[in-house]
Amino acid sequence: MASDPQQALDPVAAARAAQGLLGLDREDVEAVVVACVPYLVVELDTGTIVMTSPLTSRAFGYVPGELVGRSVHDLVPERLRAQHRGHFAGFANNPADRPMGTIGMKLVGLRRDGSEIPVQIGLVPWAWGGRRFVVATVLPLPAGAAP
Repeated sequence: MASDPQQALDPVAAARAAQGLLGLDREDVEAVVVACVPYLVVELDTGTIVMTSPLTSRAFGYVPGELVGRSVHDLVPERLRAQHRGHFAGFANNPADRPMGTIGMKLVGLRRDGSEIPVQIGLVPWAWGGRRFVVATVLPLPAGAAP
């Protein structure tokens, strides 16, 4: 058990602990993460979703894998898209780990059926193969919950 709370929340440390404590191999740990962690991976230069977890797909009303190739802005209600595009561009110009939203701001996502869901989102920039991405953890909240 980690004594440092930050270490306890570190997914890499958690994966290593699972490997050691449970005797899991890398593929087993990856399968657990894919099954249990709600995330999107978005290319920063285009806003294109390149990877998503089954949990996130289903939360937004999509079949797993169906969001790949779509714009991340498609998951934002129309009335908020212009503002989201500005925030997204700002993040792309100055990427840093951070939660989305400000105190008192309620974040909402747009489901496939047009309904909205409250969400809490954290952003982590990532670079690979000369390309820039953002990994977003997307936590759907119960209706009426404050993020």
